[in-house]
Amino acid sequence: MIVPLIANPFLANIQTTTLTNTSMNETFMFITALPPTISSLEYTTDATNSTTVTRVLRESRIEYAYLIVAILVSALSFAFFVYQWKYSEYVLHPADHETESKKRVHGVKEFIRIINPATCANGNFCFGLQMFVLLSFYFFQATGGERLYGKFIRSYAIDQFNFSVDEASYLNVVFWISYSLGRFSGFIVAHWVPIRFLIIIEAAGVLISAILLNIWGHTEPLMLWIFTQPMAFFIAPLFPSGIALGDHYVEMSGLAITVLLLGGSVGGIAYLFLIGYLYENFGPSMFMYNVLGFGIAVVVMVALLSVVGHLHGDRYQREDETEQSIGDMKEVDKLEYAADNPQMLSYTNTAL
Repeated sequence: MIVPLIANPFLANIQTTTLTNTSMNETFMFITALPPTISSLEYTTDATNSTTVTRVLRESRIEYAYLIVAILVSALSFAFFVYQWKYSEYVLHPADHETESKKRVHGVKEFIRIINPATCANGNFCFGLQMFVLLSFYFFQATGGERLYGKFIRSYAIDQFNFSVDEASYLNVVFWISYSLGRFSGFIVAHWVPIRFLIIIEAAGVLISAILLNIWGHTEPLMLWIFTQPMAFFIAPLFPSGIALGDHYVEMSGLAITVLLLGGSVGGIAYLFLIGYLYENFGPSMFMYNVLGFGIAVVVMVALLSVVGHLHGDRYQREDETEQSIGDMKEVDKLEYAADNPQMLSYTNTAL
């Protein structure tokens, strides 16, 4: 929430003015009348004698904003190094008496076990692989859409509606405030609403917000302010809900979460690359079309995850069934053993 406010004073302030059907003398008079505070100026004239004057009212000094944020992050990260140094003696180490060959064998077996999708899906390789592929694509969309809206809403507001630099930064802050409220609300509501239903509500909220933004977000600045808030609210819990949904169907090991985070980071790169290309070559309106595509993609991925997960059942149900089967097998083994050992059966009857 505070980073846009930290960065705002260091961002460039550029103003563009178009003078229609002007002569060179009139253009020169307009330029010389500009205040001396302008740091740089460019102007171009087309065949219709229309002149576009681009004025840089304030040069970018964004490196200072990065420096401030880097200092804050580094100070917070330092706490983790302190804890690591202070409590490192509690870390468990392999037994020293094992030979190097045994350690290598155990290491290879452990590595194979960790990367095997069946390990997280009660031995079902196909189901585990399906879930990890779908979850990776889900996080690709969830993280990419979050980056898309959070990074480009400021630029879109300035280019599409001529927001001032301060207004656009405040809009970005509003996005992150609503985002924080959505993340916290998801944390509370998840206590009562099953995750398989909650994530559907969140995906539907994103899609509906994207549709409303595409209807009114191109022409009405007030609607951009209004519908940015539900968009941020429903985007926020998508990430933790994806983790919870995955854990509902498969065991979320450390490697599983690593794969999902990798999918999310690739999604962030892909979405920003795509919107950057479209925004530069086809204009600001492509931003809203990308947002709509993101909403549709999230709904599709949630639907696929729900269908595949429902066909195999949640992992807690499968674990209960496995335990019940093991218990039944033990009872059968006891009866077979008693039948093969009459003295045991006689002792059991006497005890009863």
